Amino acid sequence: FSASRLVFSRLEKEENRKGLERNLAEKAGTWFVSFVKAHKNDAASMARREGEKKLASFTAFAKEKILSEMNREEWLDKILEEAEKRTRDEKNREALARFLEEKGDKEEKGFFGSLAYGLGKFFGAIDYDSLADSAMDALGEEIETWKEKDNPFRKTLLSGWDSMVRRFLEEEATERALGDFGRILFASFPVEDKVEEAVDRFMEEWGEGRAFHEKLVPQLENALHHAITAAGHDEGFRKRMDRFARDLAVEIISYEHGWLAPAMTEVLENFTDWELNEFVESKVWSELEGIRINGALVGLLAGCAFYVFLMWVWVPFVGKW
Repeated sequence: FSASRLVFSRLEKEENRKGLERNLAEKAGTWFVSFVKAHKNDAASMARREGEKKLASFTAFAKEKILSEMNREEWLDKILEEAEKRTRDEKNREALARFLEEKGDKEEKGFFGSLAYGLGKFFGAIDYDSLADSAMDALGEEIETWKEKDNPFRKTLLSGWDSMVRRFLEEEATERALGDFGRILFASFPVEDKVEEAVDRFMEEWGEGRAFHEKLVPQLENALHHAITAAGHDEGFRKRMDRFARDLAVEIISYEHGWLAPAMTEVLENFTDWELNEFVESKVWSELEGIRINGALVGLLAGCAFYVFLMWVWVPFVGKW
């Protein structure tokens, strides 16, 4: 018994296949449209809940996008450019001068050192503003060399860029910040309005009146046609289908065998004599034909054997006596 052969042999006829596909497409379309109508109010809340469940996936996705789309050299150049600007900022130079002066004033120098330090500041030999300007100018020149593509320090910075960013993204505070950003972003998105709008648009363009029969049903029918065709050529699927059908038949017979004999007896008792003869003949017709052919062949061979015995054995030898 092959359920797949039984099914797909019937579908070889185009009218049978098209009728089945059309019927299934209409039933599937009707079920889907009724499902959408019945769950229109629940769809928004379902979308909201499912979206909240994916926040962890959003965080992982955001990390991957940061790592994949961050242009290391471009960002490094921006940072170096901003650092160079800071070296030219007068406020930063003044802050550095005051910082150096504070550190110089607090340093232990002894009596003669303090005396020399005070005189140096009084006569201008120790000028923290000039020192800060020189330091900032030297740092700016050094940063300018870091912008060169072949600079060793630049290569060192670039080689450690990915690991630095990864460590930053793995920090608990960073993950918490990305999660908070995802929740705020998702909360601000009008999921409910968008879902209701999509459902209304679907019902208007696909699920009602002529649109249902002219757009949705043909789409489903085309999808079913490809699915049935692919299943018919898939030997693995057909074998699984046959195995499932046989297992189901065995299970039904094993658990429901008690009513099979009475059911068959009741059906046969309702036949008339003519119907019973026709039924038996339809079931054993090939066997009866085989018996007739076998009987004819055996009779022919037996007749030939008797004729040979009579003409070649009995008449020549027994007839003489």
